[in-house]
Amino acid sequence: MPDELGVYLEGLRDASPEVLLLVYKKLLDDAFKEMEDNLSNRAGDRKRRVFCFGPYPNGGWQRIDAVAKKVSEFGYSALTGFGYYRANQPDQIRPLDEILSPIVMDFSKIIPGHTFFHEIVKIAGKATFDMTVGRGQSDELRGCYDYRIPSLGFITRETIERRPDETIKPRPNCVWLSNYGSYWGCEAWAKSLCEGNRDSNIVCPFYAHKMPWFSLQLFLTKENYLIAARNLDDVNEPLKQFLDHGSPKNLPD
Repeated sequence: MPDELGVYLEGLRDASPEVLLLVYKKLLDDAFKEMEDNLSNRAGDRKRRVFCFGPYPNGGWQRIDAVAKKVSEFGYSALTGFGYYRANQPDQIRPLDEILSPIVMDFSKIIPGHTFFHEIVKIAGKATFDMTVGRGQSDELRGCYDYRIPSLGFITRETIERRPDETIKPRPNCVWLSNYGSYWGCEAWAKSLCEGNRDSNIVCPFYAHKMPWFSLQLFLTKENYLIAARNLDDVNEPLKQFLDHGSPKNLPD
C-alpha cells in the first residue's frame, strides 16, 4: 500500500502546487476523520489533546518529554513526535501507532514533511512550543497559526529583564511585557503592536534571545501566548493556566 500510494502521489507532481496541496490536505483530512473514534477513545476529546513541540538535538527531546509529562499531570493527553501520554498518566509513554492509523503513519513517510506537519496539528486542541532553540518546528507552528489552534510558546534563559551585556544604563522593558514573578509574558495580541522589531531601546527577552521574527510574530494573536522563564519548573504555572483557561491577554472590547 505505501509503495502504491507513493507512486500515485509522485504521478501528481506534474499538477500545479495548488492542486497537489489540495490533494494532500484531502487525503489527510479523510484519514484524520477515520481515526478519530480510536483517537478519542485513547487520548480523549480533541480539546483535551495537546501537542508538545520543540527541537530534538542537544537534549531537546528530553525537554519536550518533560513538558509532555507536565501536560499529562495537569489532566490532558500530551502528543509528541516520539509517543504520547494519556491524561493523568505521566509515568507511561505510549506508542504513536496506538492513536495514529496505519494510513496516517504511511502518509508521514510519503507526503512532504512541510505539508504533513502543517496538517497533523489539526488532531489536537492546543499546542506548546519550546522556542528556546528555534529550529525544526516552523511547519507545526505555522499550522497552529493557520488553523487557530491556541499555542503557548516559551523560552528559558537566565536573564529576562535586560541583555547580559547591559551593565551601565538599563533600558525600559517593552510596554507589552508583564512580570508575573516566576515568568514574564508578552501581552501583545497583534503583530503591529510589537515594538521590539522597531526600537532597539526597548527590552524584549525574546529579541534578546534572538528568537526569529518569523516565529515570534505567530504568537502575537489573541489566542496564543509567549513567555520567558528561567527554567522549566517556572513554566508550570503559565502552562496550567493556559491549558485550563487559554491565553491570559487583556484584550480590547
